[in-house]
Amino acid sequence: MKHKIKLLVVAGLLLAVSSALGAPQFSSLKNSKGEIVYQEKSNKEIHPRKSSEDELKQLMIVNYVWDHEIKSGEAAVIYVAKNNPEQQLHIRANNETLTKIDEVRNKLKSSGVSVPSKLPGNFKFSHAEILMSNTAYDKPYTDKEKIELAQKLQKQAAAAKKEYAVMPIKTTDRLMNARMFYKLGKKELVLDVYNAGKGIVTSYVEENNAVSKTVISINMAEVLVTSDKEAGTADLTWVVEQPKTGEKLQYKLSSWSNVKDAKDRVSDKELKSIAKELIKK
Repeated sequence: MKHKIKLLVVAGLLLAVSSALGAPQFSSLKNSKGEIVYQEKSNKEIHPRKSSEDELKQLMIVNYVWDHEIKSGEAAVIYVAKNNPEQQLHIRANNETLTKIDEVRNKLKSSGVSVPSKLPGNFKFSHAEILMSNTAYDKPYTDKEKIELAQKLQKQAAAAKKEYAVMPIKTTDRLMNARMFYKLGKKELVLDVYNAGKGIVTSYVEENNAVSKTVISINMAEVLVTSDKEAGTADLTWVVEQPKTGEKLQYKLSSWSNVKDAKDRVSDKELKSIAKELIKK
């Protein structure tokens, strides 16, 4: 789970849980004003730049440090002293797993995210994986600050006779990603909340005829229902706009895909019933 949330941070993109789209037209969701707040695009529009050999060597070190030196719930700037001619800085953070609902509520209270102790059908809260923002994301370094910080960390690495240097940075009370798990026997629900900032939430997907998508209305909000016939899974997506900050929170309610037995998966009918209680009128 940690690596899945990490991917969102590195790429800066929200990848659909179901990476498929059956219909030729990509789906979108609008708010009450008729403005698009969520859109799907073809993953063919993503054109990742090919990394150089130096960059690949850097990333190997960065990923090692990320896994071994940055603790749960922490964030840091990583600087690689070798193979780094452009003096790149790498910002990394790790999510935190919380099992007590009061801790989750306290962590998310500034984000305007409600965390129910149970969901309709008697699904009870199990645990949550939370990734908060940090000072480097909320207030990006200027070009001058980047140069000064790179020079500082270069000296730090040299003094320690290491290939890299790490500088911890503070996390903030701004949510990046939250994943909350609810259980009922062998059945398990996942409620994902992703902070897309003030822009349009964009999900890049692949085409697949086994997947169907329908936009419905629940409590006056547009909701995208995605059903994968082959996998026997379904999920619901909607967007909530924060009145104070203008940020958009994307919610995704789904049956946990790791459940092997199809009878233990939650149907789209059950998901719609639960969403009615989650989406405020």
